[in-house]
Amino acid sequence: ADSDPLDYSNLELWVQDVPNKAYAQSYIKTLEAMPYTQRVALLGGKWGSKVGRRFPTPPTAYSSHIPEYYPVSMGLDWGLNDHTYACWVAWDPLGRPHAFHEYYANEVTVQDTVLALKAEIVGQGRTIRAIYADESMFRRESTGLTIASHFIDAGLKLRPAPNNHSVTNPIIERHLEQQALFTQGCPVLDESLTGVRFGPQPKPELLVPHRLTHPAYSLAYCIAHPYTATPPDTRTPDDLLWHQRAQEQQEHFRKTHGQQSWE
Repeated sequence: ADSDPLDYSNLELWVQDVPNKAYAQSYIKTLEAMPYTQRVALLGGKWGSKVGRRFPTPPTAYSSHIPEYYPVSMGLDWGLNDHTYACWVAWDPLGRPHAFHEYYANEVTVQDTVLALKAEIVGQGRTIRAIYADESMFRRESTGLTIASHFIDAGLKLRPAPNNHSVTNPIIERHLEQQALFTQGCPVLDESLTGVRFGPQPKPELLVPHRLTHPAYSLAYCIAHPYTATPPDTRTPDDLLWHQRAQEQQEHFRKTHGQQSWE
C-alpha cells in the first residue's frame, strides 16, 4: 500500500544510498554544479525555505457548476512504463484556473492513451482549446516520429510546454498562496498538490513518490498558458460572453481589491 505523502517529510535518504554507485557518483557531480541553496539541500541535508518545501496549502475545493462559456484547456504528462495523467482546466473571467476532471492510468501505451483521452473529451462535451504536454514528447525518436505526433494525428491539439520545474513549480505556488486555484472531482490531483515538494530538479522522484509528480506537473504545464483573449474576429458566442463577464468581474474586483485581477 502507498504511504501517506506526509510520511516523507522526515525520511532521510541520501544520494549515496542509491544501489547503483556509478549512477550515484554521476548524479553527485550534477548536484555539485547546482546553485548553493539547492546543492547544500541535496548533498548536505540543509533545506531552505524554498527547497524541499511542500506546496503551502491545498487548492480551494468548490461544488458549483462551471459555466459552459468558460474556456477549457488541458495538461498532460505521459509515461509508457510510468504514470500518465491529464487534467481538464476551465478559466474563469478573472483568469483563475478551475480543474474539474482528470484521467489517470499506469503503464498505458500511446495508442491507448489517445483513445482514452478522446473518449473522455467526448464524454465531457467541452471544446478543448489546447492540450499542453511535456516538451520532451515533441522530440523525434529513432523512427523519425514524435510521441506527440500520435496525439496530433488523432486530432488532439497538443502543444509543447517547458518541463523546467524550477519555473513551473512557482506558478502553482503563486496560485495556491493567492487562493486562485480551484479543484472539483480531482482526488489524484488534490493528493499530488499536497504531496509534491518544491526544490531541485531534475529528479523529483527521489524526493517524493513519482506518481505524485505527474498530476502537479500536468497542471503546471496547463496553467502556465492561461486563457486571456481571443482575436475579436474569431470569437465564438461563448468567447464574447466570457469577455463581457471578464470586464464586469474585473471592474468589481478592482473596486473591491484595488486591482484588476487576483495577480
